[in-house]
Amino acid sequence: MRLRLQRRQPGEPDIELLVGVIGAPLCALVLAGVGYLPVGWLPACRFHRVTGWPCPTCGASRSLSELVRGDVAAAWGLQPLLLLGAALALAYVVYAGIVVIMRLPRLRLTAVTSKDRRWILAVLAALVLSNWAFLIVRGI
Repeated sequence: MRLRLQRRQPGEPDIELLVGVIGAPLCALVLAGVGYLPVGWLPACRFHRVTGWPCPTCGASRSLSELVRGDVAAAWGLQPLLLLGAALALAYVVYAGIVVIMRLPRLRLTAVTSKDRRWILAVLAALVLSNWAFLIVRGI
């Protein structure tokens, strides 16, 4: 797997433009709206209700609300993986905007082998499982 800079080829979908056009307003809407939602705006987690254990996404809504309100520590305590994902998404939206506006070459992954895919899936699975373990230990 290699990461390289590449100019957008004719006919290639402009992923960065799409992310910028959709992602930037979506981020703004989320940041503007989530902080005003009542705490119980989603139904209770069925998995938690049946098993007594939190599901891997338990606390995500509350975490996002805390993040929008500016309490990063509370957001981290409720759902660390959501905070990491939100930071990566925001960074990608900023990157996409800069690349499109300044017409810069885009970062592209090339030569992704099946071994690379398995490694990436293993890392993602480890992140989800460790986040779930954190939620179980915290009793979220």
